[in-house]
Amino acid sequence: MQKRLLLFDIDGTLIHSGGAGVEALKRALTERFGIKDNLHDIEIAGMTDSGIVISILKKHKIPTTADNIAAFLDSYVHFLSLADDHHNRNELGAFARARAKEKHGCEFSADEIDIIGDTPRDIACGKALGARTIAVATGTWSREKLAEHYPDILIDDLSDVDRLINTLGW
Repeated sequence: MQKRLLLFDIDGTLIHSGGAGVEALKRALTERFGIKDNLHDIEIAGMTDSGIVISILKKHKIPTTADNIAAFLDSYVHFLSLADDHHNRNELGAFARARAKEKHGCEFSADEIDIIGDTPRDIACGKALGARTIAVATGTWSREKLAEHYPDILIDDLSDVDRLINTLGW
């Protein structure tokens, strides 16, 4: 069987974090910049952590300098205990490919990679890499809205694992 690299968006696709990420962002904003905000008007779905931080800083007219972003992310990581590789989600594929090569000792071509997620940004990320895109309608985006972004495959959820493996050739 040919190896495939499966890259999952986690929150909304595989798990629901119960708002842990938003809470960590709010606490980091208060700790580093003394600002309380419920962040209800900040788009989070499908964004990378650093992309979200840039949006928050811009909203509050805080310069988006490397120091301010790093300070915010340091606090955020403290409250959440994870970080990401790039503020632009479409750049993440290259990082994932490099890690996969390091771990498995083989280069995955774009046609050997599946990007699985629940937002149009996940679909765009996969298309930017040239990977197969699998949209899962488990998050806040409906099946119909996801379809408008032309994923290669659109499924309701990941519950029928055997059927999914068979359909996708995993």
